Amino acid sequence: MNSKSDKIQDLEYHELSAQQKASLAPKLDKITLTDDEKHPVNNFIYKELFQVSTIDKDLKKFQRVTRFYFKHQKVEDYQITIDIASDLYSPEMNSLVDVYMAFSLKDTWAGPRDHEKNDDQSWKDEESKVINRFDYIMHGKCYKFQPSDNDTVSTYFSFGGLLMEIKGPFEKLTQFRIGEYVYLLIRKHNPSLIQTETLEEADAEKERDYALKFNKYKVKN
Repeated sequence: MNSKSDKIQDLEYHELSAQQKASLAPKLDKITLTDDEKHPVNNFIYKELFQVSTIDKDLKKFQRVTRFYFKHQKVEDYQITIDIASDLYSPEMNSLVDVYMAFSLKDTWAGPRDHEKNDDQSWKDEESKVINRFDYIMHGKCYKFQPSDNDTVSTYFSFGGLLMEIKGPFEKLTQFRIGEYVYLLIRKHNPSLIQTETLEEADAEKERDYALKFNKYKVKN
């Protein structure tokens, strides 16, 4: 094996130059990956679009906390009831909101999920693009599931005493586990930002695939 190959063998994919990546691409394109070999490229486990349908329909109990009701934009009988610290964030009636949930606020994949891990320190040691893209973020715990009729389920969360219930189709809520810590991220619906995130995710998936293929390539060569 020549010195150039030896040098490549000692590198990780992200350490390769653009020229090295380009020269290796035809070889890497011939290597296949199974779905089991691929890992996520970010830490989001939930992404949905809702509309603010009702605000404090019952008597307001706390001055700085408002109970909001969101309805899903496409799916019937899919709704969120959520307590929000309204002095910090207060979406307008009938406005559209992006509701995301994640198990870490790191920009890149934080590794396999630990359903009992409190990951509230995961973003503080580095600059996080994720937190700058949302208007309101809470950290809390999934504590209850309650099945309903017609294949729907209610999933309950507590964010330091602020409560949230997501009621919807069972298949939309299978990713949550009782006792798991999660981040809730909400923002005013932003189609252009979603498009940017989609493109970034596609680029990250491509980079991930090439990195995994490069590891296979090094083993074979």
